[in-house]
Formats: sequence, C-alpha cells, structure tokens
Amino acid sequence: MTASRSAEVQDQAVAERRRRPRGAVRDGLVAAGLELARAGGPDAVVLREATRMVGVVPNAAYRHFADRDELLLGQLRAALDELVVAGVLQPQRRDGIEYPIWSAVHGLAVLTGQGPLRDVPEATRQRLAELTFAFIGAGLA
Repeated sequence: MTASRSAEVQDQAVAERRRRPRGAVRDGLVAAGLELARAGGPDAVVLREATRMVGVVPNAAYRHFADRDELLLGQLRAALDELVVAGVLQPQRRDGIEYPIWSAVHGLAVLTGQGPLRDVPEATRQRLAELTFAFIGAGLA
C-alpha cells in the first residue's frame, strides 16, 4: 500500500469514527453482549466477538469496559436503574443490589454448567432457574 493510500484509509477510518453518535459504541457493545449471552449463555460473551459485531477494533471495548464481566454488570445495572424509574425497585434498595443478583445467577450458572448440578435433567434446571428468579424478584420488592 502506498503512503498516500495508507493516509487515505486512515482518514476514512477517522471520519467514520466521528460520524458515530456519542455512546454508540458502548451501546453497541452492550447489545452485542446481550445477543451473545442469549445465544450461548454468559460464557459466550467475549469482548473480541462483541467488538467484531459492532465493527470496532478490539481495544475499543476497553475504553468503555474494564473486562467482559463489567460489560455484563453494565447491562444489569442499566436494567436495575430502569426498574427504579418504573417504580418497581425502591431507590433506597438500588445501591449495590446488582452484586447479590449477579451472585445468585452466576452461582446457578456455575453449578449447572460445570458444577455438581451439571448432569441434572433439563426440567430440574428450569425449575432451579425459576426458583432463583423468584428469589431475586422477592428481593427487589
């Protein structure tokens, strides 16, 4: 590639980045992370794949999230904030509640994914998920 062609490609990349609205990359990464999680569970959320889906370089994710866990935590926090706005979660209960919720969901995922519950029937897994979500729901009320 010639020097002038290389400069042209760099100029085009800079112009493309400038066209993105503020927060678009972060929002795109969150959406990509959700899509990956829905398709393959939390272990399927890989920052490199999320950045590929959004069309940015892998390092771009680290401008918005320290790691994959923070990406998952950014979405949980946003959902909890929306519950406060909707009046479902009392504002005084909001601070820090993402950690017990994440612990419950992550614990169930580990137990059923690679832990002692990995071989239980699917119906049992579904029942355990329902119990976990009911437990979390009761904690939000």
